[in-house]
Amino acid sequence: MNVSNRLLEQLIKQYNDVFLSRLDFHLQFYVNKNLDEVLEGASYALTPTENGKAPKKHPHQWRLSKETLDNVKEKLSQNNIKTKLEELRSKREKDGFEKVYQLIRDTIYPIKGVGPLMVYDTALRIGAGLNLYPQNYLYVQQGAQEGLKNLLNINSKKIAISLISPSPVSKLSAYHLGNFLCIYRDGKLKLVEDCIKGYYDQPEDPEEVEKEKRRNIWY
Repeated sequence: MNVSNRLLEQLIKQYNDVFLSRLDFHLQFYVNKNLDEVLEGASYALTPTENGKAPKKHPHQWRLSKETLDNVKEKLSQNNIKTKLEELRSKREKDGFEKVYQLIRDTIYPIKGVGPLMVYDTALRIGAGLNLYPQNYLYVQQGAQEGLKNLLNINSKKIAISLISPSPVSKLSAYHLGNFLCIYRDGKLKLVEDCIKGYYDQPEDPEEVEKEKRRNIWY
């Protein structure tokens, strides 16, 4: 797919206007919490609701069973894991998120039902609670990998941010860039009704449910 810089600028503008604040709203849920609260929320993939009701499971993980999430909570609640996370929070190293990601991956990826998207999302949520965000690398998950290939002609699952510049998308932070690539993986502006639709709504149409079960994504 040949995407011009002009189209990329249009896509980025729509992302900034519509979707950027929604991801920030989700991650803000994990800010200013103690570590136990952060791990509890991240283990169960909780996201805040815009209507002020109780947090619910994020659609990325809505198919994961309670047993799987209970196992994630058990693993992340180990004292040695919490000690390592507290150390990363206090050190505030430039590669802090990369270390958080590796720790979370090593800890929960062996659990049945946990895939790469759950690993990344969990690391991102915990990272937000520790004030450690992706800086050096773009972690490419499922739909974002398709977007990276279609929009930037790059085929990779992890890429240094420095290799993406110069490009209009380099204006986005690493975690927003991953989100952007997934949403716009088809290279098209979203319809107004799609933008208005609740970003974290779970699909209700049976055909859409089955479709997303196969793709294991929902944006």
